[in-house]
Amino acid sequence: MTMLRHAGIAALAVALSLPVAASSAAECQCRANGSAFRQGETTCLALPDGPRLARCEMVLNNSSWKILDQACFQTSKHLEKAVPMTVAHYGALFGGD
Repeated sequence: MTMLRHAGIAALAVALSLPVAASSAAECQCRANGSAFRQGETTCLALPDGPRLARCEMVLNNSSWKILDQACFQTSKHLEKAVPMTVAHYGALFGGD
């Protein structure tokens, strides 16, 4: 009887921990210029060597910017508020699908 009771308690503990485990996987977000960006979105960051295109990524379970080998598409010297862009946005800019 006690073996069955312990098994029931263990099953209940596992069942109660499942929603907590699912909700603990927060969405990766990077911050830049007062805006939040989801994983995979790109924006132009002002770096010491000039504005560069960067993508929000996960590195060792932390959000991080990966600097891309591409210049920004902005023509002004002053970077305005960052606007998230996805791959679909780039396709629309360059006549792709």
